[in-house]
Amino acid sequence: MIAIIEAKKQDIFKEVDNEAEGLLKCLTLKKGEVENQVKIIESAIENIESLSKGDSGVEIQGFNEAIDSILQKQEARSTFDPEGIPCFSLRENKNLLNMLNNEGIGSVITVVSKTKAQKSSVEGNEISEAIAGFEEENLLGNPSEVQVETRRPRPVLSFGQRGSSVGMLKHPWGVTVNDRDRILVTEFGNHIVSVFGSDRNYLRSFARFGELYYPTGIAYNNGKIFVASRDTHRIQTYSLKGEYLNEFVGLKNHEHQLKHPCGLSVSSDGNIIVADTGNKKIKMFSTSGDFLSEFGGEGYFVDPYHCIQQQKYLVVSGDQGRRV
Repeated sequence: MIAIIEAKKQDIFKEVDNEAEGLLKCLTLKKGEVENQVKIIESAIENIESLSKGDSGVEIQGFNEAIDSILQKQEARSTFDPEGIPCFSLRENKNLLNMLNNEGIGSVITVVSKTKAQKSSVEGNEISEAIAGFEEENLLGNPSEVQVETRRPRPVLSFGQRGSSVGMLKHPWGVTVNDRDRILVTEFGNHIVSVFGSDRNYLRSFARFGELYYPTGIAYNNGKIFVASRDTHRIQTYSLKGEYLNEFVGLKNHEHQLKHPCGLSVSSDGNIIVADTGNKKIKMFSTSGDFLSEFGGEGYFVDPYHCIQQQKYLVVSGDQGRRV
């Protein structure tokens, strides 16, 4: 709900900017009109002064007619009212406010778990923390204990602002941290990788459009940065300084080609795990780009977007956002 409100707020800001831009253009036109009116009035004053100095009967007879003609021209022109400049205010959606006040934003309900009491357990440290677990059959048919912490993590800090300027982000996709505590972010919309310090300050960026096309996943291992270039169907390698080193697995390279790779991670033995979304597979490569293994395919995954190793298992997310 907060995200929706934030997006609506940006839409309102944009609308105000557009209205202000239109008013500025209107004021510029009005300024030109006022300047023209001043010139006409000054000319009229000069004509009137010239007529008033004349002493011939013909000039005196036409004096009133000349003044009327000048005044009629002024009345025919559009006038500018400085008090008519509009200001902006937000018209609240009272129906929404009333609904929130009357119905709230949600409610807590109790759901009875299918877990048997004898298979559940709770451990804790006084009342500050508790870990609840239960035994259940996992997908491989082996019993495992699921640990659930009751505490909710809170953000220490956040950074980023939409845009294409230095230090701004546009559709950030992948994120990783190197051994110098630098935060590396792939910008899907800007076709670059941005580097931030642990204090969220922007440091630099590397790669560019033409070198990276819609970068997605990113991983760091042993002094090298691996970036998935989705629309060129390859993995590109960079140094800690962002210098291009090499690439592997283009669309037409060999039988282990990639197609729209998305997620990248590092396995426990230092190899690169690639979520090969277009081929609906998970593939494993060495850091030098040698193919090691793969699994999945049509009918196995729909759209695998990411894969990480957790002990002896591989955890895959995706399938059009429906499951892990």
